[in-house]
Amino acid sequence: MDRLRILYELLNKYALKQDYSDEFTELLRPNIIDSIPEMISLNLVLQIVDMHNFNIEMFNINLNEHFDTNDEVRAFLTDDNFNFDTDYLDFIATYTQRGFFINFEINQELSIGNPLIGSMTRFSYRAVN
Repeated sequence: MDRLRILYELLNKYALKQDYSDEFTELLRPNIIDSIPEMISLNLVLQIVDMHNFNIEMFNINLNEHFDTNDEVRAFLTDDNFNFDTDYLDFIATYTQRGFFINFEINQELSIGNPLIGSMTRFSYRAVN
C-alpha cells in the first residue's frame, strides 16, 4: 500500500473514531514516535504531507479560487485566519461547506520514476449538497 493510501486510511479511521495507530506509526517512520495523538490537527497533516512529498490542492470553480500547491494553500488559510492547530475535520468541514474541493495527491514532479509509489495517486474531499 502506498503512503498516500495510508494517509487516506489514517484520516478516515480518525473521522470514524477508530484506532489509527498503525497508520500513524507507518507514516512517521523512521522518526521516533513517543505517543499517538488523540487529535489529528491540520498542522500535523501538513507535516505528513511535506514529509512524503504529497500535495494539497483546493479549488472552488464557482468563486474562481484555485490553490494548487501546499504553499498557496497555506497562504490562503493564513489569510483566512484558519487555526492550523485545530482538528483536520474542521478544515474539511469549513472549506467543503464553502464549496471547495480538496485533493491530496502525490507531487508528480518529485515522484517520476519512483517504483515505490503505488497506483493510488489522489484522494479528494468535496462538498455534499
